[in-house]
Amino acid sequence: MRIGYVGLGNMGTPIFLNLVEYCRQNDLPAPCAWNIDQSRYEEIQARDNRMELKRELVEVVGQSDILFTCLLNDPVAEDVYRQLFASGHADGVIFVDQSSLKPKTSGGSSIPIGLTPVKLETLAKEANASYLAAPVFGRPDAAAAATLVQVLAGSAEAKKVVSPIIVPAVAKRIVDAGEDAAKGVLEPG
Repeated sequence: MRIGYVGLGNMGTPIFLNLVEYCRQNDLPAPCAWNIDQSRYEEIQARDNRMELKRELVEVVGQSDILFTCLLNDPVAEDVYRQLFASGHADGVIFVDQSSLKPKTSGGSSIPIGLTPVKLETLAKEANASYLAAPVFGRPDAAAAATLVQVLAGSAEAKKVVSPIIVPAVAKRIVDAGEDAAKGVLEPG
């Protein structure tokens, strides 16, 4: 099993480093990652050199069976995922989207008009991949300690594959939100 990660920000970096350690402890191949801002690659690699930090986004999906993402916002998530799905390498990959995506609303209305996880789940199916809406709850220090709370919404089959990795590598517990990816979004307040 090959693990990839996209989005090495304040939450993504400690989560990825925990996945690096998980791979080491379980004799899995060294995971790979990509970030749009690659200026921190040297700093991240200095913490643990058993990883591959990629220059191109599509390299990560081509080397992953499970690909975690932790992206800034809905537009970034949609752009990154469109590139990943269009790469020709998404077939069979399980995408675990740890971004905190929100339902989009129009004109102050509380009626969701374009749930990003629903769009991404549809694009994943078209690419013969699986998509899990999987926001994490906790601060960066909880990410470093692998004590986050991880929500999983989407395919039951995909959740069975990733759950034994998430606990213990990422979170202290999982909240199963069912098979509807839309349940893995933050509702407008």
